[in-house]
Amino acid sequence: MGGRFWLTVIGSVIGLCIAGFLFFTLFAKAWQAWGALGALIGAMLLVYGIAYLVDRRATRDQES
Repeated sequence: MGGRFWLTVIGSVIGLCIAGFLFFTLFAKAWQAWGALGALIGAMLLVYGIAYLVDRRATRDQES
């Protein structure tokens, strides 16, 4: 395991920490603005949107 591997691991961890921070910050603001149910619906819509985009990409790659 060379230096490139560890730089990739460290970069991935930092990126995931930043993404998690942004997600939880936005979730907390949605909770404050819309309440628990609104925040959960918003989070599920975000997850559904990401899954939809990933599925479209996989379908497009599979057709090619």
